[in-house]
Amino acid sequence: MQRRPPLPREEPEKRPCVPVFAAPLKRSHETVVLGVILLLCLAMCGWYLADAWRLNHGLGFPLDDSWIHLTFARNLAMHGSVAYYPGYPPVAGSTSPLYTGLLAALYRIGHNEFVISYLLGVAAFVAATLLFHALLRCELPGEPWLALAGTLLLATQPRLVLIALSGMETTLFIALIVGSLLAYRTRRAVSLGVCLGLLVWCRPDGLVLWLAIGTDWVVRLLSRRHPDAHRWPIRPMLTSFAIGIMLLGCYALFNWALSGSPLPTTFGAKGAYYRATMTREHFLLTEVAETFGGRELSMLWVFAVAGFILVVWRTLEHSAPSRLVDALFVLGLIGAYYLALPFAHRFARYILPALPSFLLVAVWAVRKVSWALAKRERLCVLVRWVPAVLLCALLVQWGTSAPHFADVYAYCCAYHKTHHVAAARWIAANTPTDAKVGTHDIGAVAFYGGRRVVDMAGIVSPEVVAHIGKPDFTSYLDDLLSRLGVTHTVTMGDWFVPANSPVLFVPSPEPEVLFVHEFIPGVSHIELPIVASLNARAGNLLDEGRSQEALGLLAEALRLDSRSSRAFLLAGVAHAMLSDDARAQPLLDRSLELFTGSALTHFELARLHLRAGNLAEAVTRLRASLVLDPSFEPAQRLLAEISHGYAVN
Repeated sequence: MQRRPPLPREEPEKRPCVPVFAAPLKRSHETVVLGVILLLCLAMCGWYLADAWRLNHGLGFPLDDSWIHLTFARNLAMHGSVAYYPGYPPVAGSTSPLYTGLLAALYRIGHNEFVISYLLGVAAFVAATLLFHALLRCELPGEPWLALAGTLLLATQPRLVLIALSGMETTLFIALIVGSLLAYRTRRAVSLGVCLGLLVWCRPDGLVLWLAIGTDWVVRLLSRRHPDAHRWPIRPMLTSFAIGIMLLGCYALFNWALSGSPLPTTFGAKGAYYRATMTREHFLLTEVAETFGGRELSMLWVFAVAGFILVVWRTLEHSAPSRLVDALFVLGLIGAYYLALPFAHRFARYILPALPSFLLVAVWAVRKVSWALAKRERLCVLVRWVPAVLLCALLVQWGTSAPHFADVYAYCCAYHKTHHVAAARWIAANTPTDAKVGTHDIGAVAFYGGRRVVDMAGIVSPEVVAHIGKPDFTSYLDDLLSRLGVTHTVTMGDWFVPANSPVLFVPSPEPEVLFVHEFIPGVSHIELPIVASLNARAGNLLDEGRSQEALGLLAEALRLDSRSSRAFLLAGVAHAMLSDDARAQPLLDRSLELFTGSALTHFELARLHLRAGNLAEAVTRLRASLVLDPSFEPAQRLLAEISHGYAVN
């Protein structure tokens, strides 16, 4: 019997190598996962608020600028005016008229400044998260898990959670940016035009996105290889920009009518001040590097850099990569601040709006790398789980950085509560109702102080901007404060330092120290910041006994500012420590001429007279010192020693 040949063995069917993020997911299940992500976002916001409440026994803001928006919003809601003070001329002092208007609408419903600010900031953050997910689903139609992973990255970003609770317009700005990108991606001309227009009403640096979208559209239009190069015809794009330009024109006319400039006064004020104090190297190597390469993004920035390189390469090949607009916006926003204002501000809030585009480029690069490796059979298992492992690693990193930012938020809220808010409440309780306060931080002082505030930084006083950084700046401030009848100043110890006037109140000794001074027209004097710094360094050297080194700094301080009573005082003390009383005496006398209310200067003169044997004059100086400051312990002790040792009446 002939045996039949064996049947050929069937080869097992090869399963295609597919990354895990491309696994199928029902729409209903995707909605549930998205809901969990939003709940996680809200839970992080609640965590930050609860932690700050526990430590500070109340609500707060981590920035003084938050109260600037609220002051404008309160006056708009209650008096129908965009002035910073009721009854005064309107001023374009709000960087974000759109955000201020929304705050004003909420203020008419409820007057709790914290609740309405938190609601608006968190609502905008949630809206940005939903729009970001919709944008990712458009870009990744068959990869729902990757879209959800990218959404999770944005929703749990600790910096964004902090800034959503800061009382600032940043999350609203981010929501409009993502909305503009989504409208551009889905070819909705009217929606794109409205979003671009509102973007400028939220922040003028939104014009960078205009340039990014316009450049991307031109590249696509001219591309010869991209299949969708002509998906945005000329007419719909012109419609979008026409709508945007109409809203931009209204914005420029609004600012021009209020302050004679198409841009808000904050643009010139902050630009003039920070350009003189910040360096471009610090901006790039510290602020930009920490924002996009910090520990919460330390594993993702590698993919982002790879994505940027791929975008450039494909653009040079005329391939019109899909993420060109995002790369242009990230680089454009950083470049704009690098050139015009090399400063990211607290919590990097000026460049933080580029984060969604940064994440889009990084997620796009993860997808490209994963699918490229998927073509190699030997790497199939690795490719399936690399994105998941990467996501877990990122979540672990964010787990270590989120508590840090929670602590930062609580600390900054505590700082402004114990400094700015405390100073404002002291002003409200201890000054007459017609008092006027000069300050460079006009937020909380104006909101809670209830007094007319003269802005020394130019945010709501645009005439100041022309003098910032100029040699005549301090003399101009002296004249301005005297001319406007300022009675008090609230300033940082190392910013605008009032000399020749008594300190009335120090809310907290914690740095940066805030001082409330009495302002005496014709006597009080605002020191240059460099002079204040030289005086502070010289004071530290004197505490260490290094008198000769201190004299070198004080000579420079007196060369720059001949009206600084503190510089004369410290120079006199330095010479006295070197036993050079002949030089110390005239310096201390000059200090007393400039500021007759200095208890310390009277005390130092008393020590000189005592060393010279002029007992009666020493006692006179000590008693004058105690009249000015009855609690001045060094004068009390020295007078007691003289009384017991020499029986002087």
